[in-house]
Amino acid sequence: MNEQAIHDISARAGRDAAFLPEGARGKALAIAVTMAGLALLTSLVAPFVKLYRDDAATIADQRAMVAHVEALAARIPTLREQYAQALAIHRQGETTLSGRNDAEAGAELAQKLHALASTHRIVIASDETLPPARDGHFRRIGLRVALVGRWDDFVRFLDDFDHTTPHILVDELEIRPGHDATLSDPAERSGGTAAPTPLVISSTLTLVGFRPAPLSPDRPGHDSSTPS
Repeated sequence: MNEQAIHDISARAGRDAAFLPEGARGKALAIAVTMAGLALLTSLVAPFVKLYRDDAATIADQRAMVAHVEALAARIPTLREQYAQALAIHRQGETTLSGRNDAEAGAELAQKLHALASTHRIVIASDETLPPARDGHFRRIGLRVALVGRWDDFVRFLDDFDHTTPHILVDELEIRPGHDATLSDPAERSGGTAAPTPLVISSTLTLVGFRPAPLSPDRPGHDSSTPS
């Protein structure tokens, strides 16, 4: 580039600069141009920022899902073991009464009641066998009983029903203050000094056990509605 060309460019720049406002107007124009440039830059960059944030959120969701699936997968061996144990217990008949019919199942339920009542010194005032009924794939065997006993013995008596096999449910439980001379302290009956009289209660409740319902001979795979 020769000296004449350089001189022409400098002269043109000087003429253009002469048209730019000076002072406050010049500063305002410079600020406006700067703000416009920033706005343009923001409008161009904002979509990319939003896309980045969306991708980050998606990745976080995917990581959380993977962690959840891995946690479920880690539980599979435990769940399989629990299922195998439950299946083994069911096959051994420990969850249901073993009677071949309603009468035998009711006798087994009564036998369990008398055994636990004797263990915990609970007096059986009365017991009544309820009519059996079908409940889904099972026969519901019920026994309505009236009991008298000391409160602490009664609590242990009920707790044993929560852990007994076959499973027996306690339903329609009613408790009232009661008294029975056979449960009083011997020293109290003889007139001597005795410890504070224990709380004696009377209770009525329903014991419920289940046995598998027989299959209907004319409809294989379906439960029979006829009691047996």
